[in-house]
Amino acid sequence: AVLGFEYGYSAAEPNALVAVPRHTPQSTARALAESGRAVPGMRVAHPAGLSPAALPFGGPPPGFDPRRPFVVYWSTIELRKNHGLLLQVWDRLRQTLPPQRLPTLVFAGRWGWCVDQVRLAVERNWRLAPHLHVATDVRDEQLLWLYRHARFCVFPSFTEGYGLPVA
Repeated sequence: AVLGFEYGYSAAEPNALVAVPRHTPQSTARALAESGRAVPGMRVAHPAGLSPAALPFGGPPPGFDPRRPFVVYWSTIELRKNHGLLLQVWDRLRQTLPPQRLPTLVFAGRWGWCVDQVRLAVERNWRLAPHLHVATDVRDEQLLWLYRHARFCVFPSFTEGYGLPVA
């Protein structure tokens, strides 16, 4: 996302923009030029200000089977992050897909507040257990591995401040 444009905010001829993905500056410059607006200088913000080449690359979290396809949700496990929705969706998918077609749902993050219902669902739903992995102590290099190898990432959070997991 480019600050000021992607979410519909108007920016009165900014002199610089910061983008998260690498392709956004080119598409934003093209859109601005086509609309007759000045194209400001643009920079790509890498995670934590680092070049992707400088990021550590590790392996999967302990106890995780990397041979099976998986989907990742990285966040603190708490009420406002809406993990319950994903558990319901995965339980429904479990009932409609053959077991070998359902990717593992990975919750990467520590347990937070107001999690009793989610914790019970994780601990007691024995039918969903083979399709769910909770990784509570994920190091940066393991998280990077998860992102690089996931089929896709999900982010059903009810409320976010900055939305760092998406960025």
